[in-house]
Amino acid sequence: FRNPMYTSNFTSIDFYFKLNHARASADFLPYTQLHSTPNYNLHWSTTTNEIGWTPIGRFPVKPYHNGFCKGYSNNYNKGDKQYIPLADIPKLINPRKGFIISANNKFASFNYTYQLHGHHNHVRAYRLRQLITSHINNNHRITINDTVEMLNDVHDSLAEATLPKLLHILERNMKQSINNDVYYNMLKTWDYNFNSNSTAATLYSVLEKEIGVNLVMKKLNEHSAKGIINYLHYWNFISGMIDKIYNGERINMKECIHQSGNTN
Repeated sequence: FRNPMYTSNFTSIDFYFKLNHARASADFLPYTQLHSTPNYNLHWSTTTNEIGWTPIGRFPVKPYHNGFCKGYSNNYNKGDKQYIPLADIPKLINPRKGFIISANNKFASFNYTYQLHGHHNHVRAYRLRQLITSHINNNHRITINDTVEMLNDVHDSLAEATLPKLLHILERNMKQSINNDVYYNMLKTWDYNFNSNSTAATLYSVLEKEIGVNLVMKKLNEHSAKGIINYLHYWNFISGMIDKIYNGERINMKECIHQSGNTN
């Protein structure tokens, strides 16, 4: 095990020693913060039918500044509150639904006490939950082939939820009917699958990103807007903005950028 980062208190080897010699979850869970850097998600199961998802590593306590997190030190010996206490780290062990989904989705709620920096996209997790739940409801035991099909799945659940609202916004704001517009009808009849030969999928992708850039350009120049859209998870940003416009809500651009997944 190696990584290109430096820490003055490298104890990862101690954690992996505990993990490799563990006979039960209690033999390694108390030692997850021995893992130094970088932070990882650990998915595990035991011979006694336990399953779990546990972040491993030291998560720095980060101060806020104008809605965003400042930089932080990696000095482990700088006080008790330099890192989030182990007891406060989010974790999921033996959930009642019987399975755990981890697909770059946010692993703490917005009212979580500490700030956890990261790029989080809830769409993959939502789609995986749809597929797994479908198998469960049909009493189908998931096979390796089913897993391969999930990996090759191209259905966009977020577009399925967002595009009808976007088309409704267009309809109510156009001075003349757009029912005969070729691009409008292409999007309206799209099956929400991102197949390589789907013109509608390409059209939606371009439309989605251009909406994001033009919204952010209300606060920034074009170059900065394109840069921040590439940095943000603009799927979350665009869907949230479309929801607000669809519902006739007031838009706070700073708040929407902040909640799009860039910070907690």
